[in-house]
Amino acid sequence: MNLTIKDIQKKLSEKLPGEEAHVPISPVYRKKSSESLKYAVNYDKSAVSFIIYEKNEELSFILMQRPFYPGVHGGQVSLPGGKMEEIDTDLVQTAIRESEEEIGLEKENFKLLGQLTPVFIPVSNFLVQPYVFFYNTVPHFKPDHREVLEVFDFPLSSLLQNNIIEYTDLDIDYKTKIKDVPHFRIKNKIVWGATAMILNEFRWVFNIR
Repeated sequence: MNLTIKDIQKKLSEKLPGEEAHVPISPVYRKKSSESLKYAVNYDKSAVSFIIYEKNEELSFILMQRPFYPGVHGGQVSLPGGKMEEIDTDLVQTAIRESEEEIGLEKENFKLLGQLTPVFIPVSNFLVQPYVFFYNTVPHFKPDHREVLEVFDFPLSSLLQNNIIEYTDLDIDYKTKIKDVPHFRIKNKIVWGATAMILNEFRWVFNIR
């Protein structure tokens, strides 16, 4: 599928697939975000950036891997983003600021194309709002190595292929193992959980199942 930035912006302005797009890529134990939010208390708002840019006449998007540390998100692949702070006027600013801080992008190069459906992460009590941006130049990454182990890109066309969901058993920590976890394998890295749910809704926007 050969998409243009105008195509993406137009499709994101239409009705989103919503939480139904999260289900096929969610671990079997996971409830829909709307269900989990009924029982959530004092959750934090956060935002992530799905950043698309043109590289060698091809659209690519950005992912990063967290450093390995004790905790539920250690070593995971994610989109740039984080918690809303008092200095942020809205969640769009949160997404851009976090992208500046984590991987060194420059805010003047961001163009907002649209947004996707929020994802609630019960284990960390965050409601995550994904935004889709076009970055109007080839980025020069400057990762904050306290928060980022690696930054990498991936062709958008590869994400939009059919039948790319895989399954594996994952060791979450020394005592927890989840079986048959749906995920994407991107640059030989397992992308699962909230990030995979966001990516899958983007696929569904273009009727890719």
